[in-house]
Amino acid sequence: EKNDNISGNPEIKTKNTVLIDNQFHREKFPNDDYLHIHSDITLLAIPIINQGVLNGIIYLEKTGEFPIDKYKLDIIKIVITQAGISINNAKIYEQLEEKVSQRSFELRTANENLTETNQILQIQARVADSLNNDLYNTYMKLLNAQKESERDMKMAINVQTNFLPNEKPYSD
Repeated sequence: EKNDNISGNPEIKTKNTVLIDNQFHREKFPNDDYLHIHSDITLLAIPIINQGVLNGIIYLEKTGEFPIDKYKLDIIKIVITQAGISINNAKIYEQLEEKVSQRSFELRTANENLTETNQILQIQARVADSLNNDLYNTYMKLLNAQKESERDMKMAINVQTNFLPNEKPYSD
């Protein structure tokens, strides 16, 4: 059974500790049925505060008398302050984990895109290399054909000059 009225208490909302250990303190909560039913409990509600932000409430309850002096309360507050810091650190860690996960996803996506782009570039390089080889081979064939044509032309001029001396040699 939980006492929801304590967490809604103005003192907790203003980040103050609430200690209910006797009838005087119970009178501060006249509408709290839980406290009236359980008149033999000592209750302590301490806000968990870190950097001025209320992160939660530690709710301690004990049946019977549980004297809490200033020294015990100070120790409890120190422990709860550390709890507040731990809660804040856990939130920061969770946020960092989320950012790391998001960045990892972005890096994986970028890496996949780079891999795909690299594959496309490799295909283009192979096509360009193949075209370059084809162009070179075609150029060499044309060059050889030109040389053969020039040789054939010289041979034809030579034949004409030697075998048909009266004919005018062919020229371009």
